[in-house]
Amino acid sequence: MASLRYQPPAVRYPAPTPRWPLWLGMALWLLEAVLLLLWQLLAGPLAWMVVLLGWLCWAGVGLVWWRSLRRVPQGALQWDGGAWWWWPQSGAEPLSLHAVQVRLDLQSAMWIAWQTADGVWWFSWLQARSDAAIWGDWRRAVYSAATVSAFQQERV
Repeated sequence: MASLRYQPPAVRYPAPTPRWPLWLGMALWLLEAVLLLLWQLLAGPLAWMVVLLGWLCWAGVGLVWWRSLRRVPQGALQWDGGAWWWWPQSGAEPLSLHAVQVRLDLQSAMWIAWQTADGVWWFSWLQARSDAAIWGDWRRAVYSAATVSAFQQERV
C-alpha cells in the first residue's frame, strides 16, 4: 500500500469557458470572409455558383463553430483522493469520471481530456489564473492520480 505521504492531494479546480478560442475562431472566420470576398471580386462572371457555394460553406462553418462553443462544459474537476469527478456548473449531480488525461501542459495552462463513465470524452483548457492558490495542488493531483490509478490496476 502506498504511503499517505505520497498520495495526491484532494482538490477541486474550476473549468471555466476560455475566451481565446472564441477570439481565435472569430478572427479566422472573418479572415475567411475577406478571402471569399476577394475571390468573388476576382472570379469571372461564370463562377457565381462556386462563389455562392463558398459563402454557404462559410456560413455553415460559422454556425457549427458557434454551436460547438456553446457546448463547452462549465464546472469543476475534482480529485477526491480516490476518484475523479465532474461537477457541472448547473448544480446537477456530479459525474464519476473514468479517466483524466493531460493532453498539453504549458506549466501555467493545461489542456485536459476526461472520459465519463459512459465513454464520452470532454476537453477543457485550464489556466493557473483561474485559481492560482491551488494550481500546484491541481498539477500534483493530475499527475499523481494517473500514477496511483495505474498502480492500483496493476495490483488487481
